[in-house]
Amino acid sequence: MASFVDFTFKIMQYLYRSNGNIAISPLAIEISILNILASLSEDCQEEIWHSVLEIESNENEQIEEYFRRMRSILDELRLLDEFRIYSFIYLSRDYEMIQNYCDVVGSNLDTIVKQVHFDNNSLALYQIIDNQVSEITLGRITKIFKNIPSCSNLLSINSTSFRNLSRLNFNTRYDCFYTEDCMDIKIPYTIHCGIFHFRTHSQFTSVELNYLDEENLFLTLILPNENVGIKEVWDSLSRNKLFFLSNFPSLMQIEIHLPMIELRMNIDLSYILQLAGLAKVFDAEQANLSGLVSNSLNLCFESILFNTDLALNGNFKEPSAPANNKTDIPDPFPVIFNRPFIYLITFKTKSNRSRVVLFAGIVNNVVDCIN
Repeated sequence: MASFVDFTFKIMQYLYRSNGNIAISPLAIEISILNILASLSEDCQEEIWHSVLEIESNENEQIEEYFRRMRSILDELRLLDEFRIYSFIYLSRDYEMIQNYCDVVGSNLDTIVKQVHFDNNSLALYQIIDNQVSEITLGRITKIFKNIPSCSNLLSINSTSFRNLSRLNFNTRYDCFYTEDCMDIKIPYTIHCGIFHFRTHSQFTSVELNYLDEENLFLTLILPNENVGIKEVWDSLSRNKLFFLSNFPSLMQIEIHLPMIELRMNIDLSYILQLAGLAKVFDAEQANLSGLVSNSLNLCFESILFNTDLALNGNFKEPSAPANNKTDIPDPFPVIFNRPFIYLITFKTKSNRSRVVLFAGIVNNVVDCIN
C-alpha cells in the first residue's frame, strides 16, 4: 500500500541524526499503526485516514484490505528462517478489554495483547514485560524502557530481528570507514564479486543483491556521491524512489565491499508519530479507544516502542547474465561502502509480487556495530 510506505519514510526522516545510525522496520511501523487503528472509535480514526492511509473517510472495504494484506504478508514471512517480527500491546488491568480487539489484531497482525498491573512506584513491571518479550524474541531487548514513564496504562512494543544469513566463508579485508566529519576507523569488509543489479543516479550509486537462500529477499544499497550529503538522499526517499530503485535497468560485473556490521536500535516513536500527524491517540482527553476497551476515559497510547536487531551481511547470489553478455566480461567495477550509506531490505511477495520493506536505515558510523 503506497500511502503506508510514504508515511514510514516520513517517520524515518524525523529519525535522522548526524553521525547516528538508523535501523527501523517500516513493516513493524505499519503493523503498529494498524494496531492503533483497530483500537479507535470511528470519529478518532480520521487522523490515520488522512495522515497515513490518505483516504477521505472510513472506507471499510479498503481498511479491511489492509488487514487481509498484512495477514498474507506475515504468512509468507514465516518461511524466512532468520527473520522474526513480534508485536505486543500491554494494557492496564484497570480497564475492561474488548475481546474482539484481541481477535482482530491477533488473527490479522499476530499481535499479542496482555493485561498487566502497572505499578506507580517501581520499574519492576517493566522488567517483567522485558523478560516476556525477550523470551519470545529469543534475545534480550536492552535499554528499551530507559526513557518511558514508570507509570503507564497502555503501551505497544514492536520487535524485529534479522540475523546473519551467512552459511559460507567470505572473502574479507580490513579497510577504513570514513564519517562525514572526517573520522575514520578500520573495520572488516566482506567482498562480493559477481554480476549484480546496478544503477547510477545524479546523487548516488545503488546496487541490489539477492540473498542466496531466499530468492524473494533483496538488499539494496545506496551510496551517495562524494559531493552529496546522505541526508539529501535520505529525505528524498519515497515509494516512487523505491520503485525506481527496484527496477534496475542493467546487470554489471561489480566488486562490492560491504562492512561486516550489526545494527541495533531501541526507540519510542510516540513523539515522532505525533509530529507526523497522529496526535489524538496520544492525548488522554481526545483519544477514544472504544475499539479496545469498554470505557476508554483517560486512556491513550503513551509509548510506541520499537526494537530492531539487524545483521547486514549475508550470502548473496550472482544473477544470471543474458547469454549475449557472457563473453568478454570486463574487470569488475568496485563499489566500496566506506562512507555513510543507505540500505533497504525488501521482500517480494508471491501473492501479488509487490515489495515489502522489512528494514530501512542509514549507516553513518560503525564504531558500535562491528561484528
